[in-house]
Order: sequence, then structure tokens, then C-alpha cells
Amino acid sequence: VCISCFILPVSEKEVEFYSTIRDKDPEFVQWIAGYHGVKEVNQNDINGKFMIIDDLTYPYRQPSVVDLKMGVKTWEDDAPTEKIERESKKYPLQRKIGFRLTGMRVFNPEKQDFDIYGKDYGYSLTEETLPNLFTNFFSFVKAEFRQTVIRSVIQQLESILDWFENRGHLQFICTSVLIIFEGDTESDYHPIVRLVDFAHMKQLAADQRDEGFIVGLKWILNDLKKRVERVCKSVRKRVLL
Repeated sequence: VCISCFILPVSEKEVEFYSTIRDKDPEFVQWIAGYHGVKEVNQNDINGKFMIIDDLTYPYRQPSVVDLKMGVKTWEDDAPTEKIERESKKYPLQRKIGFRLTGMRVFNPEKQDFDIYGKDYGYSLTEETLPNLFTNFFSFVKAEFRQTVIRSVIQQLESILDWFENRGHLQFICTSVLIIFEGDTESDYHPIVRLVDFAHMKQLAADQRDEGFIVGLKWILNDLKKRVERVCKSVRKRVLL
């Protein structure tokens, strides 16, 4: 049953992925949106066949969301040379860190509106300024709950990393990691991590892994773990004093 859904243009590869992943790899289903098939839509100037996907931000009131495009490359192996050159120039640092920011919105309770960070902000991030990404994302989580929220995100990302390192034999191109939490709350942030966009993926051999995706997950986890560790050190210092 679809309580809150949105429609996406039909992609044959993505339809195949959603239609078969539950049988092929039921573990993976926990990290993706619910899929409700392909339906004909004819309303409000929207006409054609569309995939029906659960809205991952339901039932958050004011969801803070970050969209991280994963992998060290954003093109398939058989892509035209022109596309490879164009994509590789967009954000060269992605070849090293394994992801790039494509969008982020953070609910700002002080102004009761969202702070928006677009693609231009993502492209502007250097290796030195990248930590600002998560500083901004978690900036309005109350200090007494911030460590708990980040730890939850870490645990979810570690489960996904474990799948990619040990059981996952799929390669994902232009797939995103979404991190979502409630922005309008005093304590119940309910952070979740999900994967979206599966129009460019392929089966790998049994001895292969999606190394580019793994690079990105490890960089993100390293950053988040450093944040938790800094909080722990600060608490220990206060106790010693």
C-alpha cells in the first residue's frame, strides 16, 4: 500500500532492479524505497508510464536531507569519450573521495525554513572544506542529541558498507546515499540512511566488488567517526577537570 509516493520516469534497468532485488538479495531491500510498480498516469499535464516509489521523507514534518552521489566515477564503462571527459571535469575530487554532494537542505528552527545547499556548493567543496558539509548538516541538532544521531547514521552506513565489502556483487553508477532526519523536533530526530537511483547498475562477478562505492562510504564514515570521537574527548576532559 502506498501511503505517500512520488512518480519517476520509467527506466528499464531501474524497473528491473526494483522488480527483482527482493528475490535476488532480500537484505538489500531495507536500504531502498518501497516500489509499487509501473502505472499509467494522466493528470495535471502529466502523461505516460511512471514508476511509483515511496516518499522517503514521509512522515517527517520538516525533513533535513543530504544527497551524496556515490562512487569514484559517474559514467559507465561503455560511455562515449565525450561524456567521460565531461563528467570527469565536474568534480575531480570525487575520484579520490568517492562521492560528491548533489544537494542538501537543513531545517533551520530559528527562521522556520530550510537552509539550501545546491550543486554549486557541492562543487565548491575542497578536501580541506569537505568537513563543513556535515558540520552544516547536523548544525541544528541539539548538542545533547548530536552524538546519538551521528552514531545512528554510522551504524546504518556500516551495515551498508559490510554488504558492499562482503556480499554485494553489484556496481552502482550515479546511485545516491540519502541521510534524512527530522528537523523540527526537540529530541526525536529518527535518522535514516537510504540508497536511491538505480538506473545505471550492473551485476559483477563473484570475486568483484563496487570499489568506488566503498571508497565513498569509508570517507563518510571516517568523517562521522571523527566527530563522535571529538565529542568523547571533550566529555572526558570535562570529567577530568
